[in-house]
Amino acid sequence: MLVLSSSPSQIPGADGVPPFGAYAGELGPVDLDRLAPPHALPRWARRLRRKRWHYALYTTPELVVDTLDNTDPANTSVGTRIFHQDSHQGALA
Repeated sequence: MLVLSSSPSQIPGADGVPPFGAYAGELGPVDLDRLAPPHALPRWARRLRRKRWHYALYTTPELVVDTLDNTDPANTSVGTRIFHQDSHQGALA
């Protein structure tokens, strides 16, 4: 069984770099203003960037749920997949 390390205590880390990887547990505080280059956008560009989708993944030892939500009004595709350990295929919700 894969054992994941604990979630970061803060995002980004003290060095301004976001932690990439897979973690177990709740996230600590997230402050994207502390991102260091090349991950940070210049202050003037932050207002121009608009995220058009959200992705979330939730897992337990028995279940995996992933969801994609498109927030662009012109494209309303939304999807959720649920995988159970006893099933070989995912169910779309």
